[in-house]
Amino acid sequence: MTQASSPTPTTQQPQDLVDAVVDIGASWARYGLSVGKLALQTSARTLETTAAVLGDLAKSFEQPAGSAAPTRDAAAATEPTHGADASPAKALEAASR
Repeated sequence: MTQASSPTPTTQQPQDLVDAVVDIGASWARYGLSVGKLALQTSARTLETTAAVLGDLAKSFEQPAGSAAPTRDAAAATEPTHGADASPAKALEAASR
């Protein structure tokens, strides 16, 4: 007599469990990769926007050839403009006036 080569229920159950765990792991991997892709795309758009703002700011510092030097109000004139006391935030604030 020959026995059928089909797996018995006791040997098939562990394989079903392994297959289910692998499928769940693959699903989570696809989800994680999709979320990572979206995060990178969002970051890229944010960087593009930031680059555009920085470009606009750089253009605002450019002066036409025949224009006079920018004037500073009295409070800004007393602040140091160089060295360790210079503040980039104050320079940006003064430039936006």
